[in-house]
Amino acid sequence: SVLTLEELFASLTYFFSRNGSHILDYHLGLQRSTKRGDSSGTWTHTFSLWCMNPSVVFKDLAELSLSTILTSGTLSPMNSFSSELGMQFGTSLEAPHVIDANLQVWAGAISNGHGNYPLNASYKTADTLTFQDALGKSLEEICSIVPGGSLIFFPSYKLMEKLCTRWRETGQWSRLCLKKDLYVEPRGGAQEEFDSVLKDYYDSIRGKNRLIGRNRRAKKTGTVKTETQNDSKKGAAFLAVFRGKVSEGIDFSDDNARAVIIVG
Repeated sequence: SVLTLEELFASLTYFFSRNGSHILDYHLGLQRSTKRGDSSGTWTHTFSLWCMNPSVVFKDLAELSLSTILTSGTLSPMNSFSSELGMQFGTSLEAPHVIDANLQVWAGAISNGHGNYPLNASYKTADTLTFQDALGKSLEEICSIVPGGSLIFFPSYKLMEKLCTRWRETGQWSRLCLKKDLYVEPRGGAQEEFDSVLKDYYDSIRGKNRLIGRNRRAKKTGTVKTETQNDSKKGAAFLAVFRGKVSEGIDFSDDNARAVIIVG
């Protein structure tokens, strides 16, 4: 297609730019893969030209502008970042974090769950009922302690849906709902649908949705969220997937994410 040819010529332009001084910054890659959900097992081969040096493109951007401002929460260490872009920045600011990491944040890996069962979400063990039950009980314990909102990320929609189905069958879902209002990231669908679920999540954290005996069903997700007036309930939990709508571009500040749980 025209777009493919344009991308190819753009890559080759940088490849041969500056008298070929960037040729060694490129690698040729040949990948072989199968399409997800393709039962025929047909292999697809992809030939790629990868630029391994960001300064190849950034130098041209810097030369076109009078000034360049880069901001992010993940630029540190500044020296290596500047070196990778091939630029010397006249002014730089590395501000401290807004919280005391030693007193206000805990990060750790929970290797064993309920009954001391290993929480190993690898391909071989993720489908076992013992793992699924142990994970559900572990999340129940965490949700009973953590106030406000909790984000729970899974490797894929398939695993998340499989776990939700299992927990509904065993009653674990109902026990989780007694601790927090549960929301599930919609798979696909319009942005308006996701925004509606996200708003409900925020409202639950602030106690706006606490109605006795009220059931809410998220459209197209098949997820029933039960809300009950319960003094022991602490906020809400949002079940989502890596690289999905929840994991990028949303600022879950303060009560909106008192805990981030990664299943993997």
